[in-house]
Amino acid sequence: MKPNAKLTLFVFAGVALPLQLAAQDWQNRLYFKFDGGAAVLQRTSVKDLFGGVPPDTTVDFDPGARFGVSFGYHATEWFAAELETGIMANSLENITGASSLDADVFTVPLMVNARFQLPNRSRFTPYIGAGVGGTSSVLDVDHIDYYGTYFSGSASDVVFAFQAFAGFRVALNEHMGLGLEYHFIHSEGPTYEVDWGYAYNIYSDHVSFGDMNIHVASIRFDVTF
Repeated sequence: MKPNAKLTLFVFAGVALPLQLAAQDWQNRLYFKFDGGAAVLQRTSVKDLFGGVPPDTTVDFDPGARFGVSFGYHATEWFAAELETGIMANSLENITGASSLDADVFTVPLMVNARFQLPNRSRFTPYIGAGVGGTSSVLDVDHIDYYGTYFSGSASDVVFAFQAFAGFRVALNEHMGLGLEYHFIHSEGPTYEVDWGYAYNIYSDHVSFGDMNIHVASIRFDVTF
């Protein structure tokens, strides 16, 4: 084969392969996506802690972890609809006025998402999206000691939530992709009605937090079919 013919073939392959991958991604309309990474739950207000609290009472959370899973369908080459769930775990770092604290919050979202991606001729596909649904928030308390009020146990609540997200995907082959993703999740403040556990000197059976904002950075992996 002549050198010019080899060069032409090489260039053609370099252009055709990304085009082929893009076409295959579009033809493989169904996909599963998994993601895992860090979840940062912002400081929020405390409205009730087994009784009334001062108006400036807040709760801080340690950085935690997230695992998520989505099932999606490419309706067009630029739009996909998703159903997403997962779990995020954050420990409570501090509550204003609490002398001793050991507790965790587990957040389980259930979202219906709309995802918009940029069709192009490369392996790299950026996208943005938004979702609406709710979160199940579970407060698991080993102990909280707040001005002589003591509690251990767990409670949960389901609240309205929405999210926005952005990321990018790099095609590994015809059926798999890898990338990075960021989520901002906002939910209404949960009110946990304590129905079991050990309590001492409490004045109500409620723990109530303000609205919650969670920032998530994760690595994503998907399989299309």
